[in-house]
Amino acid sequence: MRRFAPHFTVKFFRFPWKADIYSVIAYYLSHRHEIDNYLERRNQKAQQLRQQLTQKHNLVDLRQRLLNRQAQKESRQNALSK
Repeated sequence: MRRFAPHFTVKFFRFPWKADIYSVIAYYLSHRHEIDNYLERRNQKAQQLRQQLTQKHNLVDLRQRLLNRQAQKESRQNALSK
């Protein structure tokens, strides 16, 4: 987790009042275990979903396939414009 001083956080994230930042920090410090567990579960779910989508939709070489498709399209357009 990134750590910022409260006064910098107010400017960076545009919180209207410093008191809000201190409240958030106090809440996190009082509930650190629950919040960390929640974030870990969310990260695990996100990673599982990424893996499922990658397998289901063959995303491994997606970038290369898109680049190839774009090159083919540009070749056709160039051939038509000549």
